[in-house]
Amino acid sequence: MRAITVRQPWAWAIIHGGKDVENRTRNIAGKYRGPVAIHAGLRHDLEYDKQLIAAAVGRWARANPQVSHLDFPDDPPNARPLWYGHLGRVIGVADLVDVHWADPFEGCHRPDSSWECSAWADTGCYHLALRNRRPLPRPIPWRGRLGLWTVPDELEALIWEQVTA
Repeated sequence: MRAITVRQPWAWAIIHGGKDVENRTRNIAGKYRGPVAIHAGLRHDLEYDKQLIAAAVGRWARANPQVSHLDFPDDPPNARPLWYGHLGRVIGVADLVDVHWADPFEGCHRPDSSWECSAWADTGCYHLALRNRRPLPRPIPWRGRLGLWTVPDELEALIWEQVTA
């Protein structure tokens, strides 16, 4: 099994919020397809770029009109959103089913043109398409890494214990 470390609130959005694409500047997956543990990094994106988060929340709301509220933080700045306690933990598993490039001018380059890119997909980057997201009932504290990293056997056993339970 492999894992990817994603800053919050994006890790939460992958597992709980319908985010089905992780955007990356390079193809970190190579030819790997299969289960990927979603690790929430220790850093979060709140102060980094609030406008980006607002835009993503808007995309999520358009993609999920049946849900009227998303548990992203509001002002005051000391508000603690649902995902805040999950920093530095594996929070779920998703299946990596595809990786493709999205040209800044021409859009996605996929051999199967019947599949539309997600509302979460940005241009000028690689899209890691994620499906079959399964949250862990008890997020597992673990140190993340850059890129798509191989999960140690000990961690993999802990993850599958919760996923199959």
